[in-house]
Amino acid sequence: MYATRSLRWAHIVSLGAAIFFTAVSLVTPMADPVVVSQPSHPSEKAPAGVHAEGTLLSLHDQPWHFIGINVPQAATDYQVNGGCGAYFDLLPFFDSLPPDSVARVGFGQDATIDEGPGISRTMVNRDWRALDRVVEAADQSTTHVRLIVGLGGEGGTCDGGVFKTDEWYQEGYMQPYTGPDGYRRSSYWTYLKEVVSRYAGNPAILMWEPMGEPEAADCAPGYSGGECYSHKSCPADATATLVDWFDRVGAQIHEVDPGALVETGALSNEQCGWAGGGELRIDEATGVDVASFHDYGNPDQAMPAQLTAAIADARQAGKPLVVGEVGISAGVGCPTSLAQRAHDMAAKLHAALSAGAAGWVPWTYGAGTNNGCDDYILAGDPVMSILAKADA
Repeated sequence: MYATRSLRWAHIVSLGAAIFFTAVSLVTPMADPVVVSQPSHPSEKAPAGVHAEGTLLSLHDQPWHFIGINVPQAATDYQVNGGCGAYFDLLPFFDSLPPDSVARVGFGQDATIDEGPGISRTMVNRDWRALDRVVEAADQSTTHVRLIVGLGGEGGTCDGGVFKTDEWYQEGYMQPYTGPDGYRRSSYWTYLKEVVSRYAGNPAILMWEPMGEPEAADCAPGYSGGECYSHKSCPADATATLVDWFDRVGAQIHEVDPGALVETGALSNEQCGWAGGGELRIDEATGVDVASFHDYGNPDQAMPAQLTAAIADARQAGKPLVVGEVGISAGVGCPTSLAQRAHDMAAKLHAALSAGAAGWVPWTYGAGTNNGCDDYILAGDPVMSILAKADA
């Protein structure tokens, strides 16, 4: 299951511009390189009105659970960045979703790196237009779409090609680096402060997810990026490393964006650092407001045992839990039809919310035509009808 994320993101990328990741060289200067950036214009709007109260979320002081859809490619804009999946018009899509839906989007640093002609590769060429487009579309949506904003991915796909190791979670996230495309990037820490500052207080932002499916594993020599999923080991200090990292990162987000919610982005209690009681320890971290679970590999089980365990850990930690990804492959060449997938998704949605999950977000929206067996949920897919009915 550990390799699923790199495979899922690789498929997302294959629909848009191809991005190839090879070895990445981390460097250790004391400060980030010069950043060329547009001025930041933080929102002056009121907070989103969503709060975590024990194991529940509240919206405008009323108990609330949400449904939505993953849109990891939302920040693709080929006039600004190298893309991570296909570009499409966001506002009409957001307007087509049920009221108060949630879109989980990828705001990794790559989406802000200008790779245009004549751009210097020795400086961090920051361009916020692609991310601004996503936030503005959510702000303007008639359905009041809110965003779960992911700031990176464990395997490095569409995120500088860096697999995040135990050392990365201890020190590497403070270091600027050069990606496999040769363009300079700031440290994760610098980027975190920049992006959270830019959108702090914006009512479109529901939660910040510092990392997608984080695990503090060690990657075997000679491997990089997504290759590490199949060539890794788990150090004894992995849980402690992640608790400390979430405390530091969560504190920084809370300082810059008071009242913001920080969500773990966890896959399951099988990940390095999350196993053997680690899930509860990380959920209890002071920097964490919302726990997470991703549902894969159990298409015919409405309530997988790991989700039951994840909800129990979150409840013991006194935190809400969201099911941030639910993936079932269907379509041409699949044993599962689109109609059967919708049936299975409906059962999972009902079971998760009935068991106490605060949110449920299937993987993943795709633009274009479905010609094969994959996780994509296109316009007109029966799953979209399930989401609309669940909101009714």
